[in-house]
Amino acid sequence: MMVCNHQSMLDIPIIYRVFLHFKWVAKASLFRVPIIGWNLWLNRCIRIERSSTKSQRKMLRQCVENIKNGSSIMIFPEGTRSRNGELRAFKEGAFLIALQQKTDVLPIVLDNSYKALPEKGIIPKRKQNVCLHILQPVPYETFKTMSVRQLSQYIHGIIADELALIRRF
Repeated sequence: MMVCNHQSMLDIPIIYRVFLHFKWVAKASLFRVPIIGWNLWLNRCIRIERSSTKSQRKMLRQCVENIKNGSSIMIFPEGTRSRNGELRAFKEGAFLIALQQKTDVLPIVLDNSYKALPEKGIIPKRKQNVCLHILQPVPYETFKTMSVRQLSQYIHGIIADELALIRRF
């Protein structure tokens, strides 16, 4: 299970640059965006209609199936982009899956992508330094006795600490 904070639409192509095998969990509307949507569809990524409980259950089932078939799953646990780069609260779906499937969690931290392409923008700003940090995987054994909420808060803390560290320099 791969989880990353989310600041901008640029996060998607930036994360693709790590060349790791994974399936995105993406909101259904992204599947209708030219190029991005085609890529999601062709790579059999997992769509979610965030307002639909039925869609959420289907997403969870598809994530489990993909993990069992050897794919990693990439989720932005904040659920949506941050408007100002500040870390938002995490939704618990990714952590529920990690606990149920007894799989490690790979935290990823992005910073400054919100400056390169603000939420309301469609044209990237020139010359922004965007940081991408892939942290050490958190082994299942570390969190197997935690609740979903505790695991969500634990990983949130790891990402928040790394984000603060990045911003000090």
